[in-house]
Amino acid sequence: MRGTVTKVEWTNPHARLYLDVKDEAGQVANWNFEMASTLALERGGWTRKALPVGTQVTVGGYGGRSVTERAIAS
Repeated sequence: MRGTVTKVEWTNPHARLYLDVKDEAGQVANWNFEMASTLALERGGWTRKALPVGTQVTVGGYGGRSVTERAIAS
């Protein structure tokens, strides 16, 4: 998914990344990506400020079953 960062929650047990993503019809949906633990992200070189609001990013992941706009980032 390609979108614009709207919020990053640096919380335990997992960090969350929220993106505004436009579909083919031009409708915008806010996606919630669950990321690794904050400790694992820090060990990988990430910081709280690595993805400022407004940044354009591409995120891969696995979609949720019960909530359409939710995924596990990979």
